[in-house]
Amino acid sequence: MVHKRVRFNLKPGDIIQLPVRPSGFAFAKYTPEHSYAFYKLISPTDKVPSNAELVNSGVMFRIFVMDRPVKEGEWKVVGYGEVENDLLRPQKYFIQDAIRENNFEIYEEPNRRPATRDECKGLECYAVWSQNHVEDRIEDYLNKRPCKWVEAI
Repeated sequence: MVHKRVRFNLKPGDIIQLPVRPSGFAFAKYTPEHSYAFYKLISPTDKVPSNAELVNSGVMFRIFVMDRPVKEGEWKVVGYGEVENDLLRPQKYFIQDAIRENNFEIYEEPNRRPATRDECKGLECYAVWSQNHVEDRIEDYLNKRPCKWVEAI
């Protein structure tokens, strides 16, 4: 499949639309820390909901994502909405040492500190997600099942 490259210059507040299986669309907002906040609202059509509808639905998760799906037009910038206060603050993430699996840190821009496994529970991993893993995670959320990509971290 040949993908059309699109102009890529995301701004905090840009609303991104992405397809979810079997049919429908999910929405995310680009944040000042360069992460994406994915909303719980899923639309059966490509009609873009208002910013208020997205915010009122709540955030499913907030993570860093590779640029490719937006750059290649698979995920589309479809609007803009003011960034809500919760998304203006840096999010805490955990980091797990790849070699010493019992070594953890908590990262909260711009600081890192040692942490225990228990302190990291409930935090997102400080990682950059690929398109298919994000789409799988949304499907798993909608189907109320554990996400193998979250559990693998």
